[in-house]
Amino acid sequence: MMKSKKNNAIKVSCGFLLIGLCLVVFFSIACAEGGESILPEHTFEIGVGATHLDYEEERMEIDGSLYGMVGRYTYHDKVMMDISIEYAFGDLDYDGVFEIFLPDGSKIETPSTTDTEDWKVECRGLIGYDFVLTGDHVVTPFLGIGYRYWNDYIKGTGGSERQIEYWYSPVGLNTYSPLSGNWTWGTSLEYDLFWEGSSGVEAEGFPDLHQDSGYGIRFSLQFNRHFSDRYVLLLEPFITYWKIDKSDSETYMVRFSGGTQLATVHEPKNTTTSYGLRIGLRF
Repeated sequence: MMKSKKNNAIKVSCGFLLIGLCLVVFFSIACAEGGESILPEHTFEIGVGATHLDYEEERMEIDGSLYGMVGRYTYHDKVMMDISIEYAFGDLDYDGVFEIFLPDGSKIETPSTTDTEDWKVECRGLIGYDFVLTGDHVVTPFLGIGYRYWNDYIKGTGGSERQIEYWYSPVGLNTYSPLSGNWTWGTSLEYDLFWEGSSGVEAEGFPDLHQDSGYGIRFSLQFNRHFSDRYVLLLEPFITYWKIDKSDSETYMVRFSGGTQLATVHEPKNTTTSYGLRIGLRF
């Protein structure tokens, strides 16, 4: 309980610190604000993408490629609002060890190398403010709320269907600038303040394992080819990184052929690195 209160206090303090830093950026850029923004007031975006995902725990790794699509609506009129949803799916490679700890200090280990079927969805809502600088450059600090769900079905003997959820707050900065001719470009850099998450397995009696400590980092470049005032082709290479700490431990009644036994389970600390490319149409 004391650890949970301490973690909550740290996250609240980090939240206020990040909001304070954003406000400092707001007022600093405002001193150099130029004319009207060249960004359209309403835009919709649809796109497809490919991602290489690498998830690592101490004795387990899942990696491979995911393919999916993204949809986004963005509003600009000094205030910026952005709502997006992204879906991805694919078959990944699993290499690891299933571990269950028993009350007598022993543990059951089941090594496994197999395939997984995966799908992932992420929803985000952002709000920010556009600062227009000389030369038609736009800088937009933002913050928001995000939800990430990952369904990971591990095949084979001892396999299971695993569900992982994150709630977090993105805090970051977007830029937008003319490049050459009909091209523009931009960047996005953000820190994801992790609020809480859970990991669970679809098995009778298996508890949800709650996580409340970690963070994420994202960076992307975006290159835009304008075919008219309305239609824009975009290319966006990106990278994301998550580092999540060990979850709280929970008890679980393990069933054997000869009976049952109480065991302790937890979600180990883990990292997820994803990088890839999105291609889309904005109108």
